[in-house]
Amino acid sequence: MTVQIGEVLVHPHHGVVTVKGFETRDLRGEPARYLVLAASQNSLTIKIPASSFEDLGMRRLMDPAMLERLSETLSGVADEGPANWSRRFKSYEHKMASGNLFQVAEVVRDLLRGRHERGISPGERRMLDRARSLIAGEMAAMPQFSSEEAAVDYIDARVLG
Repeated sequence: MTVQIGEVLVHPHHGVVTVKGFETRDLRGEPARYLVLAASQNSLTIKIPASSFEDLGMRRLMDPAMLERLSETLSGVADEGPANWSRRFKSYEHKMASGNLFQVAEVVRDLLRGRHERGISPGERRMLDRARSLIAGEMAAMPQFSSEEAAVDYIDARVLG
């Protein structure tokens, strides 16, 4: 996949990023081309090798078909996961680390429902906030949503019905 300056992409851990430019750096004596990215949610500048940015999980913003699938995931049946809290938390961490939009949506769905049904721990609450922020930030970059708050409302409505 080729990218251009000004293009908006999604980083698996930092959410929505904008391609600010390209930079050539010396890597083990060889010139290597890097993408310079600016994260939308904070003032972070990220530099990643241009040759392997797809391998890192970088992707384009979701399209309407992905939004529909996301909506189905959010409104789907919750996965109770392991009964043990620490194993369940590790399972959520693994899904978050994958960078996969639909696995992150499963974390949001399961934790948001858990918060309303039985309560969740402070660590789970932070994870829920992070996961919901990643998804809402990407949705806010779509023309269907006016703001991140509107995207959060959309997410909550799908999960909680």
